[in-house]
Amino acid sequence: MKIIFQTEREVLKELDDSEMNAEMADELEETFNHRKVKKYEITFTKDVCVEQIHDLSKVQDEQIELIKITIE
Repeated sequence: MKIIFQTEREVLKELDDSEMNAEMADELEETFNHRKVKKYEITFTKDVCVEQIHDLSKVQDEQIELIKITIE
């Protein structure tokens, strides 16, 4: 799954979660955890029903293609 952190005007960080390691996770937390979210978009690959997105714990990682987080 691809993860993009962006503002309305620019992409701040783009990564693939398969490349994620502990150091990168720490960096993301330090950089983005306290930023205000304007929009959070999830693009699914396939086989996701509306009932599943009411409880995202029912969605498996491989069903998610892209997470795009727009911050202030």
